This record gives sequence, structure tokens and C-alpha cells, in this order.
Amino acid sequence: MVADNRTRKSFLLVPSVLEIVIANEWSEALAAVGAPLVPGQVLLTGTNPLATDTEYHAIKRFQRDARAYLRDNPGVTVFNATDDFDHDDIDGALMVYGWIAGEVLAQALSGRQWLRSREAFMESLYNQRRYVIDDLVIGDFGGNCKGDAGKHGAVCQCNQGGNAVYMKALVENYRFLNDKSSVTYSLSSHCYSDDIRLDAPLSGLLFYVWDNRIAMRGTIPFFYAMSLAIREHRFHLSGRFFLQPLATSAAEGSLTLRRELDTRIVTAVFGIVDDAMLATPDVTFVDPITATPHLHSSARNVIHLSPTLEQQLFVTVGYIVNSSGAGTFHAAIRGNDTHAIEDMVRKTAVTFDRSLGTVATLHDNTSATDIMPHEGDVLLIGLTPSDPLEVAKHLDSYTSVRVFVPFFDVALLYDEFVRAFRNRSSAARLLFATSLPHWAEEGPLSETVRGFHNMVPDRTRWTPLALLGFATARAMQSVLMRMGHVTPEALVNAVFSQSVISADDMRYGPYGDECPVEGVSARNRAVDCVVNYGATRISMWSFSRALNASVPPLTHAMTPLVSYHDPNLDRLTGAQLAGVITGSIFALLLLTSLLVVMLLCLLRRGARDNDSAPKEPLVPVTLIFTDIESSTALWAAHPELMPDAVEAHHHLIRSLIVRYGLL
Repeated sequence: MVADNRTRKSFLLVPSVLEIVIANEWSEALAAVGAPLVPGQVLLTGTNPLATDTEYHAIKRFQRDARAYLRDNPGVTVFNATDDFDHDDIDGALMVYGWIAGEVLAQALSGRQWLRSREAFMESLYNQRRYVIDDLVIGDFGGNCKGDAGKHGAVCQCNQGGNAVYMKALVENYRFLNDKSSVTYSLSSHCYSDDIRLDAPLSGLLFYVWDNRIAMRGTIPFFYAMSLAIREHRFHLSGRFFLQPLATSAAEGSLTLRRELDTRIVTAVFGIVDDAMLATPDVTFVDPITATPHLHSSARNVIHLSPTLEQQLFVTVGYIVNSSGAGTFHAAIRGNDTHAIEDMVRKTAVTFDRSLGTVATLHDNTSATDIMPHEGDVLLIGLTPSDPLEVAKHLDSYTSVRVFVPFFDVALLYDEFVRAFRNRSSAARLLFATSLPHWAEEGPLSETVRGFHNMVPDRTRWTPLALLGFATARAMQSVLMRMGHVTPEALVNAVFSQSVISADDMRYGPYGDECPVEGVSARNRAVDCVVNYGATRISMWSFSRALNASVPPLTHAMTPLVSYHDPNLDRLTGAQLAGVITGSIFALLLLTSLLVVMLLCLLRRGARDNDSAPKEPLVPVTLIFTDIESSTALWAAHPELMPDAVEAHHHLIRSLIVRYGLL
């Protein structure tokens, strides 16, 4: 295996029965071909922790008991020191195994009533027995049950008490490393493994971009909280979500992703990505975060959980209109997508019948305050680490200015914003839109925040990106509950088929990819039909609320229907406008001519030779008025045809009058 190029990079999974020999056998195999040891390539299962796993209270007590025994009884074992189990992992694990057996036996023999006879002792072992050894649990054991006792929670006919499987990795110096996060627990109600089904896992990937300070710093809390949420459920056989962090450079992110896709199964990518990564086919991106603001990707394999920039702009501009009345607002945009974002800002402003003032494009070395107004509202999109303090100073100097920023600018530069706006009243005039509950609320009503605080008890780690990572993990776990086969395509199909994702008190959706109109081409399907964004209950916050959870949001939570108004739909084209003008002039000339004729008729009423005209002033006269429906629009659209059409219309009316004797 270690010599064949087809298998030498494969992982070797070994059951616990081979733990005594695997280290030596692997070492000899590598030495025979001159290959180095690859840490983590050999994975070994075990039934108990290693003797060095002192994060378990039981192991700490084991070490005290083992050292005391070896010190007080020299020469009774092959060990010549009281801490040899610290240096030999296999022997140490076997010592722990024996110590656990002794602890179980001691508890089993602790009741006098069980020692009356051999039969009584055997019966007691199956009398719903559970052995708790500090933080290790063995059991439950149960015998024959009567009636419906099993349905009410009793354990029946079970002689297997081990419910935990520990994964150990062979690392440097042929030592074994046991990570507490790699433990899998089965429910005590499942005595045997015959009826346990292991479904396919979701294999996630997350990148640490080590040469991008903002991306690197943002990934750390996101991954930390996300991995804790995953770990909580991974302890059970129902845990199917695995997340692998991977380091890369900003320039090689896309190449690193492609290499991973060639060498391992990757279902979805999470966290901070760039445009090149998002263009990678055959992989799903879940709630991608970009270091600079971007409009949302309408590709079907991109699933947005957080409010897209379009949604944020819709909520933000609506708030500006409702809170400040008439007037203009300004915008300053930095990033790689400035023109598209500017168009979207203008489109949103027109929808709310609001004028957009100056729009400035910022460069990396341009200060945001260089172009900020001295009064009014400004959208500031795409911030750098130096901007928060400059914005704070500007708001202090100009008290009639309000600054609106995207959520991910706040999240990625959260530390800078906190330092800049702490103890500043101007924090009330820095505003953003978010769908998250408050990450640091005391006694939170949100089920998501309660779970987040339980997983992350350290208050210094309560940040928006940490809560977002936790909520993302919970959303994926909710989707996985209804999935069997798991692939990137299957994950996307599951999201669109489920339509609405509910996880704790967070709700996403509805998602959809069905076209309401037949005949939409495949090329336009992604743009016209795919709804791959699902953030709901979006509200406007001031940064005062971000600093203090007792400050209420500025608006009630809303789920906006993002629908834009195109002013061109209500405007005539140049040709139509020319036609309308021409038709109007023609109508005016015609009306003038008619008035002149009528005036002449009145002046020459007795001189006309008109046999059909009424001769007696007292005889009733019938006047017939006709109208051509939408004539103005018809003149504008078809000015060359309308004269003949009008003449034909009048001829038809005269013919009908003569035919039916209406004169």
C-alpha cells in the first residue's frame, strides 16, 4: 500500500483489535520503501480515551490512581516508572481499559443485596444498570422486559454498554492523538448496531486566506462557532456534517479549490471566497462571503442565507425615504464591482422615487471622508480597516449626516467599528441592515442565540460572524435531516425542493427555480427564474444597537419583496414621442380648419347650396359623433396609416347612415 502510487496517499482505517500491532507494522512498511510518516494517514478506532486525554475527568483520576498504584507496588508490572503510560499510547490505552473495567466491577459489587448468591448477582447486572465513571458512561444494560416496559424507556435484552467510539490518529514519532471532537456516540436506546443507518455526510470546505488580513481574521470566528455547532451533533450517529479548514493564498484560492475537488469529495464551500472560486463548477457555495461587496450571484449552485446586497439596499433606501422625506442621498463605492453596484443603487432609488446625488468611486488609498457630504445621507459601500475611525470623526463633526453601510462591511471590520464608535453618540447615525438576532443579548429570547451562547460561553467571542457561522451550521443540519444521498447537486436540489429552511428560530426562503412563464431559455433561466436568496426578517440597526443589545432596532423586521420599477416602461420612445407631437399638430390644424369652416358657414348660412341641409328651423336635426379608440396612441405609432384609416372610418359611417335610412 505504501509503495503503490495508486494507494500511497490513501487513508488507512483500522479497528481497535489491531491497535497493538498497527504502529509497528506501519513503521516497518514505511522503512522498507523509504517513505516518511504522514501524520493522520492511519486512523484507529478505540473504545476508550487515551491515557493522556486529560480533558476527561475520568482520565485525570485514572492517572492519579495509576501513579499511586505503581509507586506503592514496584515490580508488579513491566513498567519501571509511574508515568510510563504517558509515553506508550497503546499500553496506556490498555491500562485505561482495565481501569474502567475495574471501576465498573467495583460499582457492580457495591450493593450487599446483589451478593447473596451468584444468581442474584447475575440478575443485578441486567437490572437497568448504568455505570457513571466521572464523565464516562457505560450502559444501559437490561434483561427481559415485561409488557410495554420497553416502550416506556426500559432497556431490554442488552448486554452491550459501550456507546462511544474514539478516533485516534497516528502522528509524529508514532504517537496516537485523540481529538475529543472525533468521538461518536450512539444513543443508549440503540443497544446493537444492526438497526443503525449511517447516511452520507456533507463534506464542507472552508478557506483560511493567510495573506488577506481581513479575510483571515473574519474566517477565525466564523469557523470556530460553526465547528462547535457541527461538533455538538457529530457526537451522535445523526451527525453528518463535516467541515475541513484549508489554508491558501489569495492568488491561489481557485487553484487550491480545484486541487481539493480532484483529490477529495467536497459537497459545499463555506465562508470567505472570491470571484474565481465562485466560478468553479460542480461545487455548491453556501452563503458565500466576499471581502469586498458584490451583487448576489444568481447561479443555481450558490445559496444565500444572509441578506444580499440588493436586499440590503432595498431595505436601506426604503428606510431613508420613510425617515427623511424628500431629497437626495449620495453614495461612495469601493471594490471590483463598482459599476454594477452603482447601477443597482440608482435602480433602487428610482423604485422609491428618490433622487440619487453624487456617486463616487473609491480606490484603496482613498479616504471615505474625502467625498462624504456635510449633511444628508450617504451610502458607503466597501470599507477598509482605516475607514471606521475616519467615519466616526466625520459623524462627530457633521451632526446632520447619516452613513449607511452593508452588513458584511460591519461584520468583517467589527473590531475596528467597535473601537471607533465605543462611547460615541454618533454610533446612532451609523446604520446597517441585518437579519441576525443580536449576538450578545443578555437573556436572549432567540433560540438561535441561546444555542450560540451555550456553544460559545466566552463573551469576547460573541461577534456577528461567529453567530453567522453557528446559524449557517444549524441551517445545513436542518437541510440534511431530509436528505439521503448527498452530492453538491443533491444539496442544491434539496434546498430548492424544501423551499423554506427552518433552523431554531431562523427562517430562510422561499427558494425556487421554477419559471412562472413557459418558454424561458436555459441561458436566461438563472437570471429570470432562480431565487437563490432567502434571508427573512431584515431590520435596520444603528451601531448603537450593535454595541448595546438593549437599544431597539430602528425598524420592525421585514421580508421585502424586491421588485424594481423601470421608468422606461411608462415613457414613450423617441419615435413614439415624435408621432405624438406630429399627430397633435395635425389635430390642432384640423380643429382650426373646422372652426374656420363653421364660422364661414354661420356667416354665409343663407348662401350655401346644400340640399341635404335642414330648411326648417323647427324640424328636429340628428347629429352623429364618432370616436376612434386610442386614436392619439395610434397616430403616434402609425402616423403614415392613420389618414387613410380615418377616411375609411368616416366612409363606413356614412354608408351605414344611407343603408339604414337614418336621414
